[in-house]
Amino acid sequence: MKRPNLLEPGEAIELTVDSIVTKLAPGPTIVAIQRSGIPGYNDGYLPLNVEKQAAVQINSFSASPAILDPSTPSQTVTLTWQAVNADTLHIEGWGDVTGQCASIPEVTGHRRFVLTAYGVGGPVSLPAEVHPFDYFLCQQPFQLQDSSFMVINGTLTETLVFADGGSGSYAYVIDGTMSDGDGKLLPVHDALGPVAMTWSRAGSVITIARADGQTTTLTIADGRSLVYTTPFVVPFVRSEYNTRYNPT
Repeated sequence: MKRPNLLEPGEAIELTVDSIVTKLAPGPTIVAIQRSGIPGYNDGYLPLNVEKQAAVQINSFSASPAILDPSTPSQTVTLTWQAVNADTLHIEGWGDVTGQCASIPEVTGHRRFVLTAYGVGGPVSLPAEVHPFDYFLCQQPFQLQDSSFMVINGTLTETLVFADGGSGSYAYVIDGTMSDGDGKLLPVHDALGPVAMTWSRAGSVITIARADGQTTTLTIADGRSLVYTTPFVVPFVRSEYNTRYNPT
């Protein structure tokens, strides 16, 4: 009776290696197969020549514009991508595509596009999103300390709502805790608004004027992010007195 795991004279072990996919450079390479504990053979490695196949990849996928102009009911969004080694490309909700870009007409509101590439080692997917230009939320953690060792830790949350016709509103909320030299913690809360505001847009710059007289500008960065050029003044957090806190 043949014993298990024992090679008889004249027998051999056949190894099959296939479907090796790599994100590195494709082409020929050597796989080392280790052997050990085989009677009559020294431990060692068996070299095996193999051919690596290139894996399907999506290097980038983006939508332009990523923030829609509120003055236009619907807009055409251009999707651009870079994919390699793909047999087929598909955009969810749109269909199969070729090349490196596609135009999607009549886009309104928030929409999420997903590009899927099919091929060796796939499928792989990458999303891109389009957002309406109607809302901006800014959160800023802060810590303040005065000369009496009073420390305030909190978060400033600002909300800007942009409506059609150049109107809108602004509001902020400050929540946190205040500690004194004895380590006691007291809640801190402050709020403003919503305060009416007007806004206008010229290219990537948005100018805002609040009903209480404060003005500021925002810049659309990278086609999707809103960044303060000059932030609104907020008591204790953004003001000339931001190193002191007077609870009265």
